[in-house]
Amino acid sequence: SSAASDVYKRQFKRIVALMEADSTGRLVVRPYRICETVYVLLQDGAIFYPETNGWYISEEVIGAISPDGFYLGDPVDDVYTPDSEIGKTVFLTREEAENALEAMKDG
Repeated sequence: SSAASDVYKRQFKRIVALMEADSTGRLVVRPYRICETVYVLLQDGAIFYPETNGWYISEEVIGAISPDGFYLGDPVDDVYTPDSEIGKTVFLTREEAENALEAMKDG
């Protein structure tokens, strides 16, 4: 049908536009999105978490995205996290955060 053909044409044009944006460095694909939960390693007093010298996992929500990172919670609170912290202190899954915390126990 003509309607289906129009849909395919629009989709094809969108794919071409995305490919062009990617080839010119204008497209950034993030491994996260706004309102997604991330797991952050934070440190408190060792008395509260003695087995990890105070480190624990905090669940946070991405409130905004910037060119090279994101804000946890309301961007007004200015809790900025650079993308370079992913896999170090910020994790996209609880399992990754738990594994990092467990590694801290081992020294």
